[in-house]
Amino acid sequence: KFQRYSGRSSCYSCGKGTYQRYKGKSYCYSCWKGTFQPFYGKSFCYYCSRGKYSSSWARTYCSSCGKGKYQRYTGKSYCSSCGTGKYQRYTSRSYCSSCEAGKHQSSTGRSFCTECNLGMYTSSTGTVECQSCSAGKFTDSKGKTICDECRAGTYSAATSATSCSQECAVGTYS
Repeated sequence: KFQRYSGRSSCYSCGKGTYQRYKGKSYCYSCWKGTFQPFYGKSFCYYCSRGKYSSSWARTYCSSCGKGKYQRYTGKSYCSSCGTGKYQRYTSRSYCSSCEAGKHQSSTGRSFCTECNLGMYTSSTGTVECQSCSAGKFTDSKGKTICDECRAGTYSAATSATSCSQECAVGTYS
């Protein structure tokens, strides 16, 4: 509580978003960035929890980190974007997840990963870009973690093939 004027018979409660920890003061402090106070008449501010933030002074609540963002620490005034190869599909989170094998993400701050296209693959998690299937191999569906080998008697000289439709000529084999 505080009293701004002398000669008064009572004190005022500090407002929401403010605090006063000492007796006999004539003012209240604003809660600093990364903290909040939702109640009147308090002597402290709360730290924003993980996955949340407050970017200005005198806040009465903390905001949630949005999709594609995270905050792993308490008492922060910002959220960070998920890096490449990672995503976060929910709000108020303290971490990002790595893209699953067969998926990639080349941008930051995303809430999803994209499946590898036809003729492409990735066997690793947290991938930024998918790789092309080498000659003699193919993928005929999205989100593949390995390339299939051309069946006997067929081939593909191209990389990123979606099929092995070329048949071996008379007198040759594969």
